[in-house]
Amino acid sequence: MHPGTHKVTLTGRVWTIDSWDGETFTVEMKNAQGHVLDSVQVRGNNFEGAADETLSCEGTVGGWQDGYFNIELTSDYNPSMGNVEVRVTSTLDQGAGDESIGIGDMEFHYDFDPSVEWVQPTTGDVDEGVEDPMALWENNCGASEKTCQGHTYIGGHNQCANGHNFWRVFSTQDFHPGVESVVLTGKVWTIDSWDGETFTVEMKDQYGNVLATMT
Repeated sequence: MHPGTHKVTLTGRVWTIDSWDGETFTVEMKNAQGHVLDSVQVRGNNFEGAADETLSCEGTVGGWQDGYFNIELTSDYNPSMGNVEVRVTSTLDQGAGDESIGIGDMEFHYDFDPSVEWVQPTTGDVDEGVEDPMALWENNCGASEKTCQGHTYIGGHNQCANGHNFWRVFSTQDFHPGVESVVLTGKVWTIDSWDGETFTVEMKDQYGNVLATMT
């Protein structure tokens, strides 16, 4: 974030899926020291239609309504607070096939004093000074670090295949507010007997619009 930041705001929706019957969810915004800057706890009950909007979504069971709650957290901020973490938790106590939770339309904003000088280069590497940048990438296949003839990569034989993905979100705090373009470089490894299959790399904005892609 800009060093002159004095206020942070999170807006979005938390979805209560299927048969919520009085459980709660909590959204917390904390600073780097673990202090809660703002939080909200909401009781969800889809039997009562207790949401900002209730609707029937594809895949719901038992005829229960689904719902979403609009949330907004805001707090004063100063740079000594460091990173801001947002966490969503719930008191759900049954299987995901009976009751579950989702999030959507999450946006993080910060207000800053433009008179505070922020000297940055015209181009930059968001991982500059990061000891292990690949550790910041997430996946859904339990991938671990491998080496191949001096090259290091994440994934490998018997780990990541059909339906598995790798992803990383670059947050607003990674960028100078005057950013005009973004560039991603890297390597994708094809392991074992690929015989015509393809991989795709996409770069999207927070609204899901594809900024760049290659297949």
